[in-house]
Amino acid sequence: MMIKGIAIGSIYVDNYEKALHFYRDIIGMGNFSPMNDHSCYLSLNDAQGIYLIGGCTFLDRQLRHTGCTLALEVSSVQAMFMHLKEHQCEIIHDEPIAMNEVDYWFQAKDTSGNIIEFIGKQ
Repeated sequence: MMIKGIAIGSIYVDNYEKALHFYRDIIGMGNFSPMNDHSCYLSLNDAQGIYLIGGCTFLDRQLRHTGCTLALEVSSVQAMFMHLKEHQCEIIHDEPIAMNEVDYWFQAKDTSGNIIEFIGKQ
């Protein structure tokens, strides 16, 4: 038995409309398929996507508590960092962090406090 990859992800949020605005309009996951009045499927590409599911209880989680996150690959980490700052999103780091000579990374929170990571070139 061997794991071959991640088939799909789900993001559970308290306020679906606010979260949909964040994921669709602010970070650019614009291609979505509504499922009902509180959930949808956000397509990342032809083979990958994420479910956004609203109406969940808010969990007051601190940065170092256990949990799970997802990392979104972006074309420019610096551009996404500045874009989130302009939209007054909560960013955990003061600036993107170098992972190696070419790749950078940072974490931010969505409207429900879920930690989302962004990875890519500067």
